[in-house]
Amino acid sequence: MSVSEVMSLPYPELNGWIDYFSRYPVGWREDYRAYTIVASFAGSDKVKPEDVFESLKTLKKHQTKKEEEQSGQKAAISFLERFGGLIKKDQQL
Repeated sequence: MSVSEVMSLPYPELNGWIDYFSRYPVGWREDYRAYTIVASFAGSDKVKPEDVFESLKTLKKHQTKKEEEQSGQKAAISFLERFGGLIKKDQQL
């Protein structure tokens, strides 16, 4: 893709691609394949993928962040299910 084609993209689409590449860096699949080869020789318990490749470190960081957000959402839903009825009753008074 040329620079002029990138510059002609609508802002939301360009922003979406920037977000995508910040989460999935170019070459992360190749790095993961290389890691599996390294791990097969060195032992997977000795070498962590995020310690070897920066792209895999980025993936791990975003995965951890996503898991934290999901657990926070589950906690919020659980709280609202448990105490939501009480809040509504208090508001009616």
